Amino acid sequence: MTKRQICRSCPTIAVCDHLGGLEIKHIECGADDYLYIVSGSAASKIKYHKLKIYYGSRSTYINFRGHRYPLNMFIKV
Repeated sequence: MTKRQICRSCPTIAVCDHLGGLEIKHIECGADDYLYIVSGSAASKIKYHKLKIYYGSRSTYINFRGHRYPLNMFIKV
């Protein structure tokens, strides 16, 4: 399945209001963990992303457009 198909078929897990709205749609677990995210949900430009989850000594985070976003910034729906 493509990123778009996965994001459209899964309900929203968590949201963040940065960059026009970020929505976590799906978590893929394996040797490396990934998040499927929809960006621009508050605006009209919706894009789909697959981002790797990094586990740091202080927090768990993702890198999105050159910025580090801790997962505790997201609010569970």
